[in-house]
Amino acid sequence: MNSELTNRPINLADKGLSAMGTFLPQVYGWMTLGLFVTAVVAGLIGSNTQLLYWLVLNQSALMLMFIVELVVVVALSGFVHKMNIFVAAGLFLFYATLNGIVLGVLFMLYTEASIFSTFLVTGGTFAVMAVYGMFTNADLSRFRNLLFMGLVGLVFALIVNVFLRSEPFSWVLTFLGLGIFMILTAYDTQKIKRMAENGGYTPTLAIRGALTLYLDFINIFIRLLQIFGRRK
Repeated sequence: MNSELTNRPINLADKGLSAMGTFLPQVYGWMTLGLFVTAVVAGLIGSNTQLLYWLVLNQSALMLMFIVELVVVVALSGFVHKMNIFVAAGLFLFYATLNGIVLGVLFMLYTEASIFSTFLVTGGTFAVMAVYGMFTNADLSRFRNLLFMGLVGLVFALIVNVFLRSEPFSWVLTFLGLGIFMILTAYDTQKIKRMAENGGYTPTLAIRGALTLYLDFINIFIRLLQIFGRRK
């Protein structure tokens, strides 16, 4: 299929279709597929004791995967409009797979039951914030700069705590991160909705939107697991 055709902007007004019925289902469809791939891969890693121990003992391999993940996120976030749908989808699913490998290590730290229950709680939490972002009349874009500064501050604080190794500070960062990503879920949902309502989008932008919401979901999940997860 020609990439120009698959990546050509679609005007919702001309098609007579609503944003709810066209663009958003694509975004959430890709997001759901990404989460499914991550969950399956993480489960397979968690069920393979030898592979799990190899990952834990080979920190360089995990670090390499983190770096590759970062590169993929930057590529999809900044250059997705230049990609055709197949490249964008391939990168997104590749990222979801890598993230599943990394998150598989959680099975060494937490019980399977608590991981599963936390995943369900995350789904409910994400849904509530997404619904709020979808239907609220409040303009959440005014929080954009505050959220950006919060994310930068959170990353910096996490790096500092690697050296401090302060458990109380770690708990503060966990709750702070949870709050930031819950608000980000509502903010990103509203942003994606408005993008669709403006009347033009490309299929690759649906993948970028899916990646954004996927990252919100995963970050909420990790922090809820830190708070409520039952350690082995």
